[in-house]
Amino acid sequence: MKYQIRIAFEELIRERNSGGNILLETISLLLVGIILFIGAINDYNQIVVQSALKGNLKNTGIVTITDNNQYKPYDTEEGYHEFANTSLHKYNLFMYELNNSSCIENPLSCHWQELDITACTDDKGNDVLTKSFERSKSRDDDYSVFSETEIGSHIHTLYVGKNYQKLLNLHVVTNYSASEQEKMLSECNGIVYMGNALEHLKEGTIIETVYGEKYIVGGTIQKSAKVPKLDDISSQTTAYEEMDYKIMIVEGIPSVSNISENIYFHIKEGYSIKDVRTEIDRIGQEIHYGTSVKNYQGIFDNITSKNKTFIRFIKQILWVILIAVVILHVSMQSVHIIENFGNYGILYANGFSLTDHILIFLIQNFLKGVAAVFLTLGAGYLALDLFFSDSLSIYSFHVLYTVILKYVLWKVFLCAIAIMVLTTLVSSVLFCKKTPSVLLKENK
Repeated sequence: MKYQIRIAFEELIRERNSGGNILLETISLLLVGIILFIGAINDYNQIVVQSALKGNLKNTGIVTITDNNQYKPYDTEEGYHEFANTSLHKYNLFMYELNNSSCIENPLSCHWQELDITACTDDKGNDVLTKSFERSKSRDDDYSVFSETEIGSHIHTLYVGKNYQKLLNLHVVTNYSASEQEKMLSECNGIVYMGNALEHLKEGTIIETVYGEKYIVGGTIQKSAKVPKLDDISSQTTAYEEMDYKIMIVEGIPSVSNISENIYFHIKEGYSIKDVRTEIDRIGQEIHYGTSVKNYQGIFDNITSKNKTFIRFIKQILWVILIAVVILHVSMQSVHIIENFGNYGILYANGFSLTDHILIFLIQNFLKGVAAVFLTLGAGYLALDLFFSDSLSIYSFHVLYTVILKYVLWKVFLCAIAIMVLTTLVSSVLFCKKTPSVLLKENK
């Protein structure tokens, strides 16, 4: 074997345009990786979001509401209270209608908000969330939206209704029973659950804000818990939020400042997303809400549809390059074989068999493939660093690399192996047409 490897390496160095062949194969493998990555990131997000939901992607939806009423500006405290009461009344009426709808069930208010830790103290006036913020800051990239004076004072917080466990696979670790939690919600604005990686505040700790809100710590969120994102996910790396470095607050009765624009729901069996849109549009018109309704399957289908044109264009280029790679590999190897017929004849005379020659061709193409794979990995890394380093957090980069390693890399390797086998096969067929006696005569 060592002789075949040495001869293959020497032949590769002497072969004309071997560098060009390697570069062309690198381009083809890079394009294969791009196509696989676009599909894989969408598939990966679907799998994770599905695991975060109680139902399936098709029967779990989101309605986003906007208030179409033109409220009068309030300059007085009485004016503000009138505005708040009207807003809350409309929102509660909307939730009541959803709860009594014929085609949906388990409507759940859900929204993200930045919890101001400088406004939160325990019942003795001590700061309670500073250490948690420092841990969250090391993982989260959401702090880039704040000014310098605000850095260090907010934790990304999920506010949900108390029926969240009917729609989300979001479990908490707590020593309180369901009845005790219900009592806590009647006495406080909400129950706080800390992300698993945050500072674990003692259960029962009362958190008070300068705005007069009172929360009680109920426990921690189960490790590695995830929730689907509520905003547009078509251009984002992840379609979900990981809760280890975040806080969740389960609300009893929402205040005007915490009215949710997004509401999860399940579609009842026998109904479609079209039926839901019709029903919610009717309710929204009666209450003067603008509504947008979608289910998660539709969201991912829309992302796939947007990617189809780009993937189709890349595939056309890819097929041309792949064919060119194989043709050039075979052509240059054939030319090299023809130019070195005499040398191959000498190998036959020294006891080398046809199998040994084919093995030499295989090793040659393997070395080209290895070089192309390493160049592809380098080019891919540089592309990620160039295009995404300024816009993605360390966590998002981790997701990208997870998808590449788990869903993309091995398929790129398979493509490289396929190119290697195909070019070796064609070259071997051409070589077999020359008998050992003919090759020996070529040496004269």
